[in-house]
Amino acid sequence: SFQFGATALVIAAVCLALGIAMPVAIVLGLCLAMSSTALVMQLIEDQGQVGAPVWQVALSVLLFQDLMVAPVLFAIGLMSSGGAWSEFLLTIGYAVAALVLIIGAGRHIVTPVLRFAAQTGSRELIMAITLLILIGLATLTARVGLSAALGAFLAGLILSKTEYRHQIGIDLVPFKGLLLGLFFIGVGLSVDLPAIGAHALVLVGAFVALLVVKVIILWLGARLSGISTPLATEIALLLPQAGEFGLVAVTVASASILPREVAQLTIALIVLT
Repeated sequence: SFQFGATALVIAAVCLALGIAMPVAIVLGLCLAMSSTALVMQLIEDQGQVGAPVWQVALSVLLFQDLMVAPVLFAIGLMSSGGAWSEFLLTIGYAVAALVLIIGAGRHIVTPVLRFAAQTGSRELIMAITLLILIGLATLTARVGLSAALGAFLAGLILSKTEYRHQIGIDLVPFKGLLLGLFFIGVGLSVDLPAIGAHALVLVGAFVALLVVKVIILWLGARLSGISTPLATEIALLLPQAGEFGLVAVTVASASILPREVAQLTIALIVLT
């Protein structure tokens, strides 16, 4: 909470000092405070440190950031509607109903369906049901105003509670690297190269400033939490990049809050980090 809150406040304050409008500054602060779960978890796994202290701390920070996606998207929706509280509360109502439905479905539908599939002896059927759950929940959360990525995250939580989680995890391994590669290809394709060329110095300055600010705040947050200096340093150097959920939030905000040029430069900054 210290990392996310302090980073968002510092970035927003710097933006305001540069003459950027308040709503834009808030959105930039919230978007750039996040780190990349996909990248960091892959790095830790490649280094064989799953289960190590650095993994535990990094996962805690990343999960908190992922859970902040919903409030961030709510805040963007509120600012987009110009403070229309009725519309904002209606969006919250839809989101809460969707989450209750998802949790109920996970407990009373997913496990029995997977158990039935396991009785058939068909691993393909289990995988098909798993992908259906994933795509279905991602679509549902996107339709009620949340992000599809949050739906995928909830699908993972539901599937992790079933007795077939180990088999599902093994079967998904071949897809994992491929889809991660496709994700980063998609991120690269979203970058506006002419915009980078036209604002190269601004981007380089923002790139360095963002990394320095996030490293300092991550280190301070870790030390204030009682984490040793070597581990705090490792965490600070592992998590300063901007994250994929930041791309989601920027895309949503670009429809009403962020000017097109600012949105393009922010996406480029996230990709560069």
